[in-house]
Amino acid sequence: MNGTQKSRIALLLLLCVAFAVSASHGQKNEFAIAASGILTAASFNASGSAGFQINYARRLIPLPLISLYLELPFEAGFNGSRSTALNLNREDYNTLYFTPGLKVKFAPGFPVSPYLAAGAGWGSFRSTNTSATANKFAADIGGGVDFKAFPYISLRGEVRDYYTSSPTLDFPAIYQGSVNNVVFSGGAVFRF
Repeated sequence: MNGTQKSRIALLLLLCVAFAVSASHGQKNEFAIAASGILTAASFNASGSAGFQINYARRLIPLPLISLYLELPFEAGFNGSRSTALNLNREDYNTLYFTPGLKVKFAPGFPVSPYLAAGAGWGSFRSTNTSATANKFAADIGGGVDFKAFPYISLRGEVRDYYTSSPTLDFPAIYQGSVNNVVFSGGAVFRF
């Protein structure tokens, strides 16, 4: 290889790196979809359930090593149940959470990008036994990691805690206190 060929290869590599950096800065939006497992921690017996999460985020402040996003997470859980200590009364229910908030992503341009998120909004509970519903204020806090698999696609692992007061469904006088619904999710993120 002569000096001219080396210069052309170096220039081509430099242009590829510049294009990749500009493309990553041009991606202001994220759309994620993930499968979820939900564990409920409360003052009564509760079982885990399965669900899914859809999350849209828009970058507000881009910096080289940290970025701030506005996010709109939506979580749906199915076939949860709770019962009294002696299993005398049992409720089966589905949940929905919508908690807009902020996400701080560290090293957004790197192959591995951890993040923290928090928000506040609404939680809805619907009994599958009687169709009773309860809507509650909900707050969430969590974090996760994005692993870049392709230029515009990442794999995501996340843990998020949705906090509400106990819903009053089939047995309003029995279940009281607060509820922590810890959600473990994994899925894909599409950046555009």
